Parts: sequence; C-alpha cells; structure tokens
Amino acid sequence: MINKLKGQYCLEISAGLLIVILLLVPMFFWPPFSQAFDLPKTLLFRAFLLLSMMFLAAYIIYNRNVGIDLKRFYSFPAVLIFILFFVLLIAAIFSQGLIQSIWGTQDRMQGVIQWLYYILFFCGLLIVLDGKLIKNILLIIVCTAGVIALYAIFQKLKFDPLFADFDNDFFVGRVFSTLGNPDFLGQFLALCLPISVGFIFESKERIKKMFFSLISIVFLLALFFSQSRAPFFGLLVSSFLLIIYVLKIKFRANLRSLFKPVLFGLIIFSIIVSGLFLKTDLLDRFEPVPENTRSIIS
Repeated sequence: MINKLKGQYCLEISAGLLIVILLLVPMFFWPPFSQAFDLPKTLLFRAFLLLSMMFLAAYIIYNRNVGIDLKRFYSFPAVLIFILFFVLLIAAIFSQGLIQSIWGTQDRMQGVIQWLYYILFFCGLLIVLDGKLIKNILLIIVCTAGVIALYAIFQKLKFDPLFADFDNDFFVGRVFSTLGNPDFLGQFLALCLPISVGFIFESKERIKKMFFSLISIVFLLALFFSQSRAPFFGLLVSSFLLIIYVLKIKFRANLRSLFKPVLFGLIIFSIIVSGLFLKTDLLDRFEPVPENTRSIIS
C-alpha cells in the first residue's frame, strides 16, 4: 500500500515536470549564451525531461503490476510520429555530415539525439495523460502562447525591454518574442490558434468565450506581425478545410457545391486582412528576391 502511494506521488511529479516543460521552455532564454534562445531551451528541455523520466521509472518500480495502455502507442497520431522519427533517422544515417546529423550544430543541438528526447517526451505524455490532464495541458499551452504573442505585439509597437540590446537587424520589421526567430514564432502560434478557437466553442460561460476570443485575436496579430509565410499558408488551408467540414456537417451540403464559394470567400478574407493589418509587409515576403528565396537556393 505504501509503495503504491509512493508510486502515485512519483507519477504526479513526473506529469508535473512534463507540464513545466510546456510552460517554461517556450518562454525561456539566457542572454549570457552566444545563442540566447535555441541552446538554452534545448538544455532546459533535456534537464526537466530526464528528471521527469526518473520519477516515471520510480513509479513503474513501485507499481510493478502497473497497466500501461499500449493502444495509445499504436494509435494513428503516434504511428505517424514514430514514422517521422524513423525517416529522420534514415536520413541522418545516409547524410554526408553524419556526426552533425546525429548531434546537431553546436549552437542548436537539434540532431537525431534531440529527436530521441522528443520521442521520449511524447511517450511520457502517452503514459501519464488522462482526459482531465489533457484539457489542463491545452489550457497551459494557450495561456503560455498568449503571453508570448502579447510580447510580440509589444515588439511591433517598439516596446521591447527584454531584447532591446540584442542584434536583431536580421529580422527588421518582424517580431520574434521569446522564441528568437519570427518563423519559429509563427509556427508556434499557428499550432496554438486552433486550440484557442476550440476553447471558444467548448466553453459555455460568456466570460471564457470572450477570454479565448481575445487570445485568438492576439495570436492572429502576432502571427501576421511575424511575417512568417508557411504558418500563414497553413492556417489559411486549415481554415478552408474546417469551413468545408463544418458546413458539410451542419447543412449536409454537397462537398463539390461548397468548394467555389468557400474558396472565393477565403481569398477575399485573406486580401482584406493583408491590406488592413499587414499593409505590404507580408506580401513583400513572397517576392522572388534573394532575401526571400535563400532557403530554396541553398
């Protein structure tokens, strides 16, 4: 009985550390490092993850007959993630820079080893998560992203006390907040925005609906101000598919009859939003100049 109680404490601590990762890592940076964003986040992520896995291992030891729901590990999303890791592993093995592919660069450490940590983090979540904890984690992600997005808007308004001394000439006119890169910021917010929108429809209280609506608007503004192209396209396409799905479910309409009006509406919406909020900043990012196509050329 005592061992089971100790094991339960270990499980709760392990889950808490995983939640702390989601809360702290996106906002963490360390100015004394030459790379104040990527490397400190990586080291913090690894430290908290290893500590969490120690408590998870203690939980399994105290509860030797613990039942782990293996169905989660071969669910469709899990299988996709494992396949992605396998593809990355094969690519690393056959790459010309094998050592760098495994370890990553010195300033980022985002090689195959770091992906092992990501897989370990994902497996830890599969073990400790339950329905109530999932909702709390999503809420933490939205609130954390809200703070990051709000600071990005402050950056756009020329209020940047945290990074005023940083050399950010490379990102002139773009915001990066605590993620250190406008593209990383855009990708992060593009993933968080559907969660906040989901909370709008899921919440029954008007105050909560207004709160998550406000956060969603903050996400959109910060995403636009990041001038990140891929998240903008991803959000547009996903919104298009969502509208089709909702209309088809709600009105039982024919899918082909919905295609043209929805597409036309989204095009008009994107033009209006680009004109009102972005002026020409984001549109300029699509011009075929060397600055915008260096990733393709390289």
